[in-house]
Amino acid sequence: MYPFRNILLPTNFSPNCRSAIKYAAAFGHRYGAAIYLHNAQEGSLPPQALLLSDRTLSEHGYDWITAIKKELKELSEHPLFKGLNVHLLLSEGSAASEIKRMTEVYNIDLITMATSSKSGLKSRFAGSCAVDVMLSTNCPILFTRTAMHDFVYHHHGEIKLALNRILFATNLSQDDEAAKRLAIQLARDNDAELKVLHCLGSIIKYFSALSLSDKAHEHLKEQAFIKLDEIRKEADKVAVETILSEDRFHQELERISTEKEIDLIVIGSDAHRSSGFSSSGSGAERVIRTATRPVLVVKNL
Repeated sequence: MYPFRNILLPTNFSPNCRSAIKYAAAFGHRYGAAIYLHNAQEGSLPPQALLLSDRTLSEHGYDWITAIKKELKELSEHPLFKGLNVHLLLSEGSAASEIKRMTEVYNIDLITMATSSKSGLKSRFAGSCAVDVMLSTNCPILFTRTAMHDFVYHHHGEIKLALNRILFATNLSQDDEAAKRLAIQLARDNDAELKVLHCLGSIIKYFSALSLSDKAHEHLKEQAFIKLDEIRKEADKVAVETILSEDRFHQELERISTEKEIDLIVIGSDAHRSSGFSSSGSGAERVIRTATRPVLVVKNL
């Protein structure tokens, strides 16, 4: 999984999908990773479609594939990919299922994928597909979209990562272990500050409904502080700030992301399966819809 050696960039060639290009390129240059540009078509494809000449495609009624080949080639020649090993992939099937298959066939370590607007995941490719991919694939997925705070920049003609502050949002369960490890590794390798957020908002509301005592409330907070401190100690030689909030998760995530000038949000994808108070699962879907920062979703294997 890490360091990233094979990066998949799914695309339907829309302007929004192009928002993920700079991230695929930046991580590719940072880790010397190969880039796999992938387009999935639900229409029938001839075998080895990308290797067939335009004339052959036209003679057999596949003129529409010529345009796809052209767009893939133009995308592979993007200036940001200069010096990288770029592969073109065209496959037959639904986008989500084919993305999953590509991750397995090509040993993908990271998917960089665009989502739709902040108001919701409405388009077929960047909406339900993004959620389906998040739930079905095992490798980390970096979700981004247009008009979003980013952490890449150009310097003397080269694209660089500028990961200065990473926010790891956790429910402190074992389901967040993989996300925690990757957040720490990214912070360590990029000399970034790591902010660790845990929100008690939903739990406190639940406890209040049961009329539990103040003592139980304080015990809950003490246990959370202990676990947060364990993460701080585990992230040896990384500047860590732990944040325990009694507000709702999504409100705090946005507030802290803005106030702390966060570059990247890291969350687990499976935490909701073990806890009704998690920041992930259905919460992860909401995060990738609404976050103003790129979101790295990590599945616990």
